[in-house]
Amino acid sequence: MPSILMIHFSPYPVDVRIRREAETLIEAGMSVDTISIRSKNQKPREIHYGVTTYRINLSKKRSSKLRYIWEYLYFALITFFKAAMLYRKRRYDVIHVHNMPDFLVFCAFIPKMLGAKVLLDLHDPMPEIYMTKYKIPITHPVIRFLVLIEKMSIRFADHVITPNVAFRELFIKRGCGAHKIDIVMNTPMERILNDSGPVKPAIFTRKKEEFFIMYHGTILLRNGCLDILEAINTIKSEIPGIRFLAFGNGEAVEIFKNRIVELGLSDMVQYFGLVSNELIFNAIKKIDIGVIPNQKNPFTNINFPVRIFEYLALKKPVIVPRTNGIMDYFTEDSIIYFEPGDTLNLAEVIIRCYRSPEKLKEKIDKGYDIYQNYTWQKQRRVLETITSDLIKNGREAVPGN
Repeated sequence: MPSILMIHFSPYPVDVRIRREAETLIEAGMSVDTISIRSKNQKPREIHYGVTTYRINLSKKRSSKLRYIWEYLYFALITFFKAAMLYRKRRYDVIHVHNMPDFLVFCAFIPKMLGAKVLLDLHDPMPEIYMTKYKIPITHPVIRFLVLIEKMSIRFADHVITPNVAFRELFIKRGCGAHKIDIVMNTPMERILNDSGPVKPAIFTRKKEEFFIMYHGTILLRNGCLDILEAINTIKSEIPGIRFLAFGNGEAVEIFKNRIVELGLSDMVQYFGLVSNELIFNAIKKIDIGVIPNQKNPFTNINFPVRIFEYLALKKPVIVPRTNGIMDYFTEDSIIYFEPGDTLNLAEVIIRCYRSPEKLKEKIDKGYDIYQNYTWQKQRRVLETITSDLIKNGREAVPGN
């Protein structure tokens, strides 16, 4: 049986992309192990849907930049030896490494030297993340260093995958050969969508006259989490039954919760924290409209949030920022755009959706048709083909296979 080892600096099975890819390869008849960090109450070793996870005793705290760097380096060092030890026992065909950070790919050094192939999964471009997070220009020495690490990581890998067109073009522009990188989009796994039916107890209840808006994702200022609160505060008198549901965690949770109180929105905003995908999809089925209130910055301008497809897969309208990463896929008549960072425009768009729900149907239908071009059933074939080709090439290159 072909065997895969996944390495990622996140808890398994919380990271949706990693879980989706791991379970897909299990369904394709492969064996999958992962090395991950350990969240509170998680076991050091566990099997979930056939995926065996080995957890490094480290949890994210991110109290300072130094802590941030220490976490990365500690995890990489321990994982380097853990991967070598596991490879000695399992002889993995492919080491599938997920960023961030990019340099985790070098944890596969010993397995690669002994014949394993390395697949680098670039979820996000690190330079753009840091430019956005710390508000520094692309000419800054730190960003130049991150670009160098990115190039070295791509060069070390046998193949690269990334989630959208804008990311792929960026990596190619910075030196990755076009033949070496493919797109495997973030898109909902149909099995989880279909299994997300009635969940008891229900995560929330609603009355007929209420109008529900939903956000799910990381609670960060750059993701516009305060902008949507400002927009709701602006229009609360025009939509008497307005309700806002927020799911997720992140660095700005306390700021977000405090702003709810400051604006007097406690009666109409519910914050649920981090919940499972199944509960997310169950909630989507009962809301009126989803919103992705991202501000525009070097990262969000080229990002394509998977949440778009999660709403459209369940035929729910979604308001999105007018950014390049989204406009690569959706025209003006196939989704509901707003101007990122403009809370008044966001408020106006919500009002229009509330007052004219019948006008949304055509956009929902067109958006759903676009989603159908990128379903996981189609994306998984790309992942399976790339992985199978790496396994075949790896085995042919090792004497005796």
